[in-house]
Amino acid sequence: MQRAASTIFNDTVYLPNYVNHYTLTAATARNITIPTDCEFAILSAPVDFLTNTNGTAVVPASDVTDGTGSFLNIGYCRVVPGDVVSVISASTSYITLACYTRPSK
Repeated sequence: MQRAASTIFNDTVYLPNYVNHYTLTAATARNITIPTDCEFAILSAPVDFLTNTNGTAVVPASDVTDGTGSFLNIGYCRVVPGDVVSVISASTSYITLACYTRPSK
């Protein structure tokens, strides 16, 4: 039996240095401003949610074919401090924004 090669990752995800929680009202978009010193973020919620950085997030009721659609359950992404992310869910719930900075070497 061959032994699996091990890999050491240089850019792993540490615990977040900043966390906000936002309440979501069903089918109502909410804007979240990315905080200062937030280079990477994890957006998470106990329900499905959609995000949009080019306008207001919407729960789709028809086709969107012009590139302006909202993104489902984005998760981990690179962000720009001060940018606004619009979020929406079909359900009343909450969303968590966990912020990270690249660790110093």
